[in-house]
Amino acid sequence: MPNPHVLIAGAGLGGLLSADLLLDRGLDVTLLERSAPLGGLAQTDEQAGFSLHRGPRALYRGGALRRLLLAQGIEVRGHVPPNRGVCASRGGDIVPLLGATKGGRWRLLPALTTLWRTSPAAVAHRGVSGWLAEQTRGNAEALAFLQAAVRIATYCAADDLSAEVALGQLQGAARGVLYLDGGWSRLVEQLARKVRARGARIVTEAAVHKLEHGPDGVRLETARGAYEGDAVVLACARPAAQTLLDGALAPAEPAQVSCLDLALRGTCRGPTLVLGIDAPTYLSVHSRVAALAPAGDEVVHVVGYDGAPRAALERVLDGWDPAWRDRVVHVRYLPRMNVTGHLPTGAEGGLAARASSDFAPRVQLVGDWVGPEGYLADGTAHSAEAACHCIAARLHRAPLAGAA
Repeated sequence: MPNPHVLIAGAGLGGLLSADLLLDRGLDVTLLERSAPLGGLAQTDEQAGFSLHRGPRALYRGGALRRLLLAQGIEVRGHVPPNRGVCASRGGDIVPLLGATKGGRWRLLPALTTLWRTSPAAVAHRGVSGWLAEQTRGNAEALAFLQAAVRIATYCAADDLSAEVALGQLQGAARGVLYLDGGWSRLVEQLARKVRARGARIVTEAAVHKLEHGPDGVRLETARGAYEGDAVVLACARPAAQTLLDGALAPAEPAQVSCLDLALRGTCRGPTLVLGIDAPTYLSVHSRVAALAPAGDEVVHVVGYDGAPRAALERVLDGWDPAWRDRVVHVRYLPRMNVTGHLPTGAEGGLAARASSDFAPRVQLVGDWVGPEGYLADGTAHSAEAACHCIAARLHRAPLAGAA
């Protein structure tokens, strides 16, 4: 009897991880990717020897994605950004981070103690803005500092973001993050090589435009023809999944940011990280931590929230290095980059409101917008494990080790 065959729509990190997990269970796998390059949001673009992410990216050392990558034999090479070199932007000036909070920094200590002692699930139904205001007890300086910390940890400035997400990300960041050598595409390349070597088929430029599923199997129609299988994993962006599922997903708002990605010749004395205290922005020089640029050069990312225009991001750069324009090798502006397909709010109960990975008996969902655990790439990892566990069980294979 032939092995059950699983189709995967999307060859980003979620799709590739799902393929590797399903191959562990002896299932046959075909991945269908709409574009020519693999990786989705994890793509890293090479420009004149520089490695540019699409916006700044950090891997949580204690998160689900790193745990799963290591369990699957994927090498994770990176470095922890140091605490030194962190400054704040206030009124266009770059100032020491502690100095930005003036006398409020001492009143920040009780709030930080509460943050580390509180379970994120306990505040899932709270909006982060109101919850942080309670913790800082009217101290505007301390509140501004914590709001800036939440923005960099969640890539979001929404007042109604669930405090569960904000607190979980802050606690995870306290355990350390990694900036990856060569960028996230190194993870994509390793996973793609591995699953191909194990027999998986990857078809590129094969955008899926129709899904049919029933008790006997699934059928996907793509730009490269039709594919049939015993089950399907939709590891694609939420709008694409919503279209394939005929609008069956509950409404959800995405989280988006604007960003400038820059390759710069030479270096400057500007700090490695700049948090916007009085404006929703931040700047990060990833290449001072990870191998992302030629020796003596820099890769810089500037992020803006709440629809911050390009001019606002350039003002941050002006404060960091007034001569940055003279050093530009390559610059890319992304006015509305998706951070996650579902922004979990307090009103809807936080992460639990996201779509279940187990959509239908033969249809599973994987992504940063799926499941009750993890945020951003860690949410993708959690949903991949959950989806592959369901498929393996229903196709009469042994459950995945460690899966819930």
